[in-house]
Amino acid sequence: MKQLFLLSLLSLVLFSPTKAQEITVQKVFGGYKFIKNDTIIPSLKDLALAVEPNFEAVKMAQNSKIIQTFASVSGLAGVGLLGYAKFGNTFHENNRANSNYTESILVWGASLLIISIPLFMIGNQSARKAAETYNESLQKSSNSHNIQLRLASSQNGIGLQLSF
Repeated sequence: MKQLFLLSLLSLVLFSPTKAQEITVQKVFGGYKFIKNDTIIPSLKDLALAVEPNFEAVKMAQNSKIIQTFASVSGLAGVGLLGYAKFGNTFHENNRANSNYTESILVWGASLLIISIPLFMIGNQSARKAAETYNESLQKSSNSHNIQLRLASSQNGIGLQLSF
């Protein structure tokens, strides 16, 4: 009875699915939400730590963080330049002399803001690919176990043989 209990406990541990370790990806407004073990991964830095056993996924997560940081900086600079072009002339006395200057600031601000949108999208896709790469590596490693349980006979009698 004790051996049967140990055998069933061993088979439960060996054949348990790795779903608890997977990172689920949910599409939300403006990007993705990553969840591992029923816990939300709040940042891309934490995503890189969560996928740490897989080197390729870590590189993807770090690249996504770099791309999204650059997108944030360019978007913030674009909004700042647009704000200065709109409200900066209220502090100057001769508004007509600065009209060409204001138009060029407006164009640069709009350009930086427009460039930041696809960068955010590329960063989000890279983060999603990092989670998917990590999940694929989990499935490959869980399928790589070659465990066999069979009925075998020996000089001592008949019994179950577990081979790895």
